Amino acid sequence: MPKKKNDLESLIKQNIRKTDILIKKLDHFEKDFRRFEIMNFIRFLIVAIPIILAILYLIPIFRDFLEIYEPLIEALNHFSPL
Repeated sequence: MPKKKNDLESLIKQNIRKTDILIKKLDHFEKDFRRFEIMNFIRFLIVAIPIILAILYLIPIFRDFLEIYEPLIEALNHFSPL
């Protein structure tokens, strides 16, 4: 009976040690996942900000373009095909 108790205790100690190792690895993975989420958000910003700025920059250019060609567009709208 005492031998089984020692075996059981050693198994419990091994289990606790391995569980501690797994918890440390899990904490490391959680930190990595947070880091990946932050990097993905930064990548999104790197792509999205220039697109938004380009749209904001191009709107006045398109307005000027439409002011120049507005008479031509109106003339084409009044044109009726045979």
